[in-house]
Amino acid sequence: MHFVTKYSFPQMPAELASGGIDAAVLPEPFASEAQEGHGAVLLADLDQGATTSFPALGYAVTKQWAQQNPATLAAFYKALEQGQQIADTSRTAVEKAMEELPAPLGVPKEGAAL
Repeated sequence: MHFVTKYSFPQMPAELASGGIDAAVLPEPFASEAQEGHGAVLLADLDQGATTSFPALGYAVTKQWAQQNPATLAAFYKALEQGQQIADTSRTAVEKAMEELPAPLGVPKEGAAL
């Protein structure tokens, strides 16, 4: 078994369906797309039991950067707090934001000319 990071989250549901990959770790909304749109089968739900509400990502900076950029750090923290408030109160806003995510570097947006 090999764990590879060749595909972006938006590509993984189709890769699962075509047999390009055998399994994937997918956050929402990509997990639902894989299940509902491509017939993928859920093997494990990592957001239950002991892992419920377990933070799956984080942000870090060096002490030097934080000391040199206090206003930027404060603005970033404020934006995260505002984003979480929106996410906690408006599923529609979250869905819209996910639809408008930019393509990862080097990966064309779906439907874009190559």
